[in-house]
Amino acid sequence: MAVAGLLLKAKQEKERDVVKSLKEMKGVEVHAFEKGDIVVVIETDTGRGIEEITEKIRNISGVLGVFPTYIHYEDEFERR
Repeated sequence: MAVAGLLLKAKQEKERDVVKSLKEMKGVEVHAFEKGDIVVVIETDTGRGIEEITEKIRNISGVLGVFPTYIHYEDEFERR
């Protein structure tokens, strides 16, 4: 399992739309949002999954930036 915490910057006028889009994404949990700052956690099976979801988040209309705050890989390297 791979887990990542991200801080997103969004246009304030698009914040609610961005949050709605995030809540519809599998593996993404929105923890807080205010004034264009959005805190999310991504959980996937692999590090590659984190990259794929992060790229989808970057492409949401109104997202200005995606900033990882932590990434944790559990068991991924043990399976190799």
